[in-house]
Formats: sequence, structure tokens, C-alpha cells
Amino acid sequence: MYINVAVSGLIETPAIYLVGLLSDRYGRKAASIVFTLCVSICCLWILILQYQSSDEITQFQTYLAMIAKLGISAVFSLIYVYTGELLPTDTRSGALGICSMIGRIGGVVQPKVSSAGDTFAFTVFGITTLVSCGLYLALPETLNKPLPDSIEEIEMESLRKEQEEDKKES
Repeated sequence: MYINVAVSGLIETPAIYLVGLLSDRYGRKAASIVFTLCVSICCLWILILQYQSSDEITQFQTYLAMIAKLGISAVFSLIYVYTGELLPTDTRSGALGICSMIGRIGGVVQPKVSSAGDTFAFTVFGITTLVSCGLYLALPETLNKPLPDSIEEIEMESLRKEQEEDKKES
């Protein structure tokens, strides 16, 4: 048990390095989707395997839990960068504070979800991370793009992209 706790803490270090590598090479959006999808797959796989019992299955579930921990650590560190790049300068600090507060609410709710049992916990964590993967698809990529200064600038960029898409379809 103590080894799992130590590994769980140590696994955050490679997560941070992977975030830097993947987000700078493939973009914030792609890295967020990959890490979040990894968490979802691991949680749902653990959920499926919990009805089988053997030492090998239990060990495999531990590996999956550690991979999920790596993924969620990566997403948690990446989300601050990505959110900051999405928001305009005039609202960035306040909006980032609200996002952080909502994340902390999740941290308060998590022990209650976990105490409801493994089946419920892995179902909730697997499904919510899968839904968030879908929500990432609606967000723009921010890699190598200038930070927006105002909401109007974001709206103008959105209109420009829509016009380009209309031209391609015509």
C-alpha cells in the first residue's frame, strides 16, 4: 500500500515533462484530449476488470490506476496554461480564478464520490473525463497564436474562421 502511495506521488514528475513535450509539439488542445482520454480509458477499463479476480488482474488494475493518475496530473497542470491562453487579457485573471475555484469544488466532491464505492467512482470519473474530451473538441488551438486582448478580438477571429469555412464550402 505504501509503495502505491509513493509511486502515485512520483508519477506526477513525468506527467509534467510529458505535458511540456506534447503540448509544445502537438498543441494544447491535442495534449489535453490525449491525456483526458487516457484517464477515461483507464478508469473504464478498471471498471470492467473489477468483476474478475486474480493477482494478475489486480496488479494490472494498479498499473491502470497509475496511468490514470499520470494523465490527470498532466491535465491538471496543462489546463492552467490552456485556459490562460484561451481567455482575453481583460478577463484572464478573474476567469482563471473562477475556473480554479470550480476545480477545487471537484476536489471537495471527490472523496464523497470515492467513498460511494469503486464501481460508482470509476463510472463517474470515466464518464466525466470522456465527456470533457468531447468538450475539448469545441475549443480552439492556442499553440503559437497571439493571446487575445479582448472578447471582441475573439469574436472577430471566430467570424473570420466562419467566413473562411464558408469560402471553402462554396
